[in-house]
Amino acid sequence: MSNVLLEIKDHIAVITLNRPESLNALTVEMAEQLKETLLTRQNDETVRAVILTGAGKGFCSGADLKMLDGNTIEDAETGRYFMREVQKVGSFLYHFPLPVIAAVNGVCVGGGFSLALLCDYIISAKSATYSMIFPKVGLVPDIGSMYTLPRLIGLPKAKRLMFTGKMLTAEEALELGIVEEVVDDEKLIDVCMKEAETIANLAPRSIRYAKETVNETYDMTLETLFVKEAYQQAALFKTRDFLEAAAAFVQKRPPVFTGK
Repeated sequence: MSNVLLEIKDHIAVITLNRPESLNALTVEMAEQLKETLLTRQNDETVRAVILTGAGKGFCSGADLKMLDGNTIEDAETGRYFMREVQKVGSFLYHFPLPVIAAVNGVCVGGGFSLALLCDYIISAKSATYSMIFPKVGLVPDIGSMYTLPRLIGLPKAKRLMFTGKMLTAEEALELGIVEEVVDDEKLIDVCMKEAETIANLAPRSIRYAKETVNETYDMTLETLFVKEAYQQAALFKTRDFLEAAAAFVQKRPPVFTGK
């Protein structure tokens, strides 16, 4: 059975972490399969948005501790190999050119929480729980969460979660600004699909450009941003989608975008 499932419907790719018996705990194999699944979609012009979720009762419970115990991890170099593999998929997820919505359906802790933070934003089921659980298992926050979480909610709040390992409810995560919306469990995928459909019906190239640039703005000056957005806008002025939008505005009809 594959550790990662893929379903494509109406320009939307739904990627499901599929180790429900372990609350979708991360292994090297799962990380490799997730990266490969994303890789096959990044240049697929039929896909315009991605939903990442988990099978069963969890989004992802972090690293599979059974795999990381002393019986199988014999030295620090092997542990480092595991980290580098999950970091690779984390980097790929963060820089993925299409919008990625995390549909968090249950337990979302440790490295699973870190993966969700690498998506563009999170829509959460009411029953979902979140924790930077790392100090409770003697580890540091990983897969980029020491980068993403402070930028999302501010340094003091992020430190508090990282130092205490506090378990958050979905509503508490919403209040902190970690998640964008909380919905009934049974409505989660439908709500995320509608969100993805809204994105998929817009001009895909403009969204790709916007994601690429906004992810880089932490390391940019305003003047550097002005230069890049000018190049992007000049390129978009030449697209069929821009011409279609202009024509639709004049004709008072909804535009139909093709990504060209």
